[in-house]
Amino acid sequence: MLKIYCHPTCSTCKKALSIIRSRIPDIEVVNLLEKAPNKHELKLMLKSVDGNIRKIMNTSGDLYREMNMKDKVPEMSDEEILEILTEHGMLVKRPFIITKTKGTVGFNEDTIIELITETNN
Repeated sequence: MLKIYCHPTCSTCKKALSIIRSRIPDIEVVNLLEKAPNKHELKLMLKSVDGNIRKIMNTSGDLYREMNMKDKVPEMSDEEILEILTEHGMLVKRPFIITKTKGTVGFNEDTIIELITETNN
């Protein structure tokens, strides 16, 4: 099963959903405003981005600025950052697309199609 965390009005998320739904009709869509990825999902995604925790953070969002994360993140451990990401879905980069074994974050059409293809096989 493929799961996508997204913001309902985000045009990038809508493009990703369109690509995914055209190839996989049965997906789980989660609204980041209502629920953030859990620690297991975040850690799985970290493996997909070579452990670079900043790659799974929405550094351009309002909440990132409001929480002054730019100054806080360098002083935080990955575990502390993961905890904050589980509490604040809007700090998670979107779309956040995950399967049982891997995922992709952000919009890259080729990467999304590759993930879909692997999921279907």
